[in-house]
Amino acid sequence: MRLFILPCAILFFLCSAHHAFSQSVITVREIDQNNKPYDNKNNADINSQLMVRFDRSAFIRKVNTAGIGTPLPQDAVNLLNVLYEGTQKVEGWSKGMEAAIRNYVRGDKASLTTFIERTSSIAQEIVMVFDRDQQTRDYFESYEDVTDIWGGILYALNKRIADLEEQLSNSPAYSDVRIQIGGWLMHNNLPSPLHFNGLDANPLGEYYEVERWKFTLTDAQLSQLEDIQQWVKSSQQRELNVSEILRGEYVRQFTDILQQKLKTDFEDFKKEGEKVLATLQDQQIVTDVKQILAQGERVKALLTDRVQYYQAMVNNTPADATAVISRLQSDVTTINKEFNKMKGLLTDFQSHVPSASAEVKAQCANLLAIASGKISELAGMLIPDDLLHFGQQEKRLAQLALSFSDKVYSLALGDIPAEATTDLLYAGYRQSGDRVVIKMVVTNTNARKNLLEETHSVTLYRILPHLEATVGVIFAHPLTATRIEKDVQMAPYYNVLFKGILGMSQKWKRNSALPNNLLDMNFGLHVSSPDFDKDDVPELGIGVVASTLKDYLQVGWAYNLFQGANYVFIGFRLPIPTMNLGGNNNGAIK
Repeated sequence: MRLFILPCAILFFLCSAHHAFSQSVITVREIDQNNKPYDNKNNADINSQLMVRFDRSAFIRKVNTAGIGTPLPQDAVNLLNVLYEGTQKVEGWSKGMEAAIRNYVRGDKASLTTFIERTSSIAQEIVMVFDRDQQTRDYFESYEDVTDIWGGILYALNKRIADLEEQLSNSPAYSDVRIQIGGWLMHNNLPSPLHFNGLDANPLGEYYEVERWKFTLTDAQLSQLEDIQQWVKSSQQRELNVSEILRGEYVRQFTDILQQKLKTDFEDFKKEGEKVLATLQDQQIVTDVKQILAQGERVKALLTDRVQYYQAMVNNTPADATAVISRLQSDVTTINKEFNKMKGLLTDFQSHVPSASAEVKAQCANLLAIASGKISELAGMLIPDDLLHFGQQEKRLAQLALSFSDKVYSLALGDIPAEATTDLLYAGYRQSGDRVVIKMVVTNTNARKNLLEETHSVTLYRILPHLEATVGVIFAHPLTATRIEKDVQMAPYYNVLFKGILGMSQKWKRNSALPNNLLDMNFGLHVSSPDFDKDDVPELGIGVVASTLKDYLQVGWAYNLFQGANYVFIGFRLPIPTMNLGGNNNGAIK
């Protein structure tokens, strides 16, 4: 049971991430289905509303600093800066005053000098702001609730900022400046425009709500569960030690399809290729075939080395889960790169044969047929890396090429609405990992050039509480005596996971990609069908489960209702959709 430590350690390994937002002109606010707002988060719930909030004050300060348009009255801009900084300090002023009073009351009553110094320094900052502008002071004195000092200060500052924004927005300095703000849903990195009220004339998309409380299996999951059941049955409920599971069985399942194709498809090509090379006179085709054969051998050697490495690594039970994940990510990238190289070599070979002589075409006919079929299929393979990759920067590159259609309004500064909203329920079909990209472009109409550009990207996930069903295979270890001869028996499972239940989990999921893609930790109900009495009739087990790594890894406890036996298990949601579950497993690649 010692080797259960590794998946359990990975399951409960947590880390945090922090992303700092620089001051910007637009703020992206999420309003979730519980009507709770969240500003400038990296991620949002997939069914939320997104609101674009345009900060006219920040725009004026930024464009004036950048020298866009005719210079504004410096006194007005300076006052705007002072007032804005004041709004950012109100909360700090309030807490500073409260802390000074609390320390004085609870502390040494003789420390009057210290108390006066602390409170007077805050008061001086406030007085400086009000002495700067009489109108701000007048707004403060007109505030109705005289007991709410801090509310009155904030009211006065915001009221005066609004006055200055109105004044500067209507200034001739911006007569030739136009602003466009628009958004797109990026599904499979393909953009579809979103409708923001007041910013564009885009039509609403098709209504689609990602269901939150569905616990039944999809058609694809039902089909996968049937495949798993057939696989388990065809394996005759093989009994394995725990070490065999982690050291061999899961590695074999991960590499089985690669092994099969390299041993059959590539070997067929290699045999025919060597036969052709013995008589072929066309130097270009000879070079192509030799390069393909050499690349195939490199892929075989690489896969063999990696399988042996991970088998040895699991035996040693490494403690650093982060290093393991990092190494897996690097290796998947390397293997996929080698497959892509083979694909390029095959493309060259297939393009050179048609231009060769009739004799060469005849000699290469069989080789070309194999290359166009089995080997092209092999070369086109990629190990799916969604388990290992998350938040890739390359996913964000597509947003740079987004351009506005003629349905996005080109507005003067004074016409920009303070807020504009889109409802993701009317954005059409969406999946976890899709993104919303919001872009602002400021243009000088006379010079016909862009003066300022700002882009925000929000990734959509299922963040609010929801249910999710998963299927896969477990390796069950009975805690009581059964007819199982070794430690573990394979069985198909069906889990219903409760996700996003904890508020802390939701907060983390909005700030980081990790809990949404890799280090999510979920709990739920477990159903599986072991055969502890070995009569070829599946029994029913129910229990509880914890999962992580995008639900690829589960650990849990269950009770066999037919046999009265408790058992613990490790479960895997098999990550290779093209896996031949009914195929043979013959160990590492030879």
